[in-house]
Amino acid sequence: MTANNPVQSDEKSLSERSELSICTSNLPFLAIVRASTGTMAFLCNGIILNERWVTALANCIVGRLLTNTMITVGHHDAEQPIPSTNIFISAIVTHPTYNPLTLSNNIGLIQTRDTIAFNDRVQSVPIPVVDVPGGISTNVVGWLATRYINFHTISMVNMACEVEAPTVGSPMHQEEICTIRTSHHLPPAFTFGGILMEANRPVGLHARRISNFINVHVRLATFRDWLYQVIENW
Repeated sequence: MTANNPVQSDEKSLSERSELSICTSNLPFLAIVRASTGTMAFLCNGIILNERWVTALANCIVGRLLTNTMITVGHHDAEQPIPSTNIFISAIVTHPTYNPLTLSNNIGLIQTRDTIAFNDRVQSVPIPVVDVPGGISTNVVGWLATRYINFHTISMVNMACEVEAPTVGSPMHQEEICTIRTSHHLPPAFTFGGILMEANRPVGLHARRISNFINVHVRLATFRDWLYQVIENW
């Protein structure tokens, strides 16, 4: 399927079933990165790696200060008064070769000031060892301010992505993975750092939107060693 093809009715049914299976209560590892001052504005989504560390896009956290940034965990329903937990932070780390112009190595870490208390609504998740090949059913999920985003996608190999959307840049960064949207639900018009899911495992972070159909994500498996090395040596 190309980026310009209409979504077929059978694909809609498949994506709707897939979307229903991934709700926020199934994402206890999801953290919201937000401003800690003013209106506490939403910044992006992150993934809880252990009781003190969250990973998020570098372009979401670069230039942020410890005094104006925090994370929220346990937030699963904007319409229900179930309390979430706001946690202040003690460190912001971006990849040493992150390039804000090309968005290469677009990954970072946030260390919390206090320990994240785990329960049935808040849990950590391991970074995958095996990457996602092309042609795999995936979902992009996460929060955008008070709106929960969830749309179905199919992973693509990078070469196919470059053919479908030349504006993606040629070549794509090796640490990126491309997806094509099959859901009729429109994704946000801008990057929101959503989580790319393959079944029940997070495999990427939504880094940029190329068109209504094409999205690009940072591959978590590529940065697995760096992320755990920072956590271990900090």
